[in-house]
Order: sequence, then C-alpha cells, then structure tokens
Amino acid sequence: MLCRFLSHTNITNTCWNWIGCTSDNNYGRFLDKGRLKRAHRISYELYKGSIPDDMEVCHSCDNTLCVNPSHLWIGTHTDNMRDAARKGKFYKLTQLSIG
Repeated sequence: MLCRFLSHTNITNTCWNWIGCTSDNNYGRFLDKGRLKRAHRISYELYKGSIPDDMEVCHSCDNTLCVNPSHLWIGTHTDNMRDAARKGKFYKLTQLSIG
C-alpha cells in the first residue's frame, strides 16, 4: 500500500503534496480496502501509527493537500480550531478567547 500511496504524492523539501483525487474541500482522498479516506489520515497511520477515536489529524503547515508525516499531528477538534484561530485562518474564531 505504501508504494501505491506514494505514487500519488509529489515530495518536495517541505510539503508532500497529494496529486491524487481530492474532495470538494480540497483534502486528498485515497482508496483503502474499498473505502475512500482522507490521504493525510492514511499518511499518519502509515508513518506514525493508529489514530485514536474522536481525534483529528491536523496540519502544522496548513496545507490540506500535504501528507508529509512530519507536518501532521493528533489533536481534538477544539485543538485544531484553536490552532487555526491562532494562525488567523477563521475570522470568527479569532474573535474568541483562545488562551
């Protein structure tokens, strides 16, 4: 599976950009055992291990097409939204106290 996964990846010095199929919201999609899954989640599982239930795989680089495992981290939905707010990605969230 790793070779097939990497065949859909353009590896650069920073991000590993997904060049396979994508979803409407610009996340990479990968067919695994008959199911389409988000490519960055597959990358996390391939290189770092299992993803705990109810956890998200977040991007430190903020590139939704990036599957570089060194750019991926596990967090709750709240962690992911706070990270986005700190980086000014969501106007409404930047108005919240993110302590």
